[in-house]
Amino acid sequence: MTSVLRPGETCWRTARADRAAFLIDTEAYFTAAFDAMIKAKRSIHLLGWGFDPRTRLFPDGYDGPDDPDEVGRILVELACAKPELDVRLLIWRSAFPIAATQEFFPHRSRGYFKGTPVKFKLDDQVPFGACHHQKVLIIDDRLAFCGGGDIAVDRWDTPSHMDDDPRRIMPK
Repeated sequence: MTSVLRPGETCWRTARADRAAFLIDTEAYFTAAFDAMIKAKRSIHLLGWGFDPRTRLFPDGYDGPDDPDEVGRILVELACAKPELDVRLLIWRSAFPIAATQEFFPHRSRGYFKGTPVKFKLDDQVPFGACHHQKVLIIDDRLAFCGGGDIAVDRWDTPSHMDDDPRRIMPK
């Protein structure tokens, strides 16, 4: 079935959610996203403005096997362990001045996922001067995170909102 938007429509389908939650800080978001990703059975789809596969989801440490807290590593390991899992990332292809402030991630992320089952694409189909600003994570077409948090190394935040939080730094 092909869906076509008619003039004035903004979506092809709506559905009612059984429940919703507000995750204010990236600490809560990263924890919930991790829990959802490791339980994914069919798909993990991420749309983002900024993305860095080196982002640690648990910068204070993770007690799991082999301490797998870098999001890129998590996604690759999940995609390899579960061949039926469709892992796709669509990230904005930021302008050069913006990319420079992010150590050229997400541009360099293409190389990170090359040769892996993770499908990574940079979105450059925006008008001049515009940006792809969505921040959405969808798991198995059943659970969605929608908000203002990028999965990037400099986005870490907790309820304390410390200006100089040492966990909100670039990997180097």
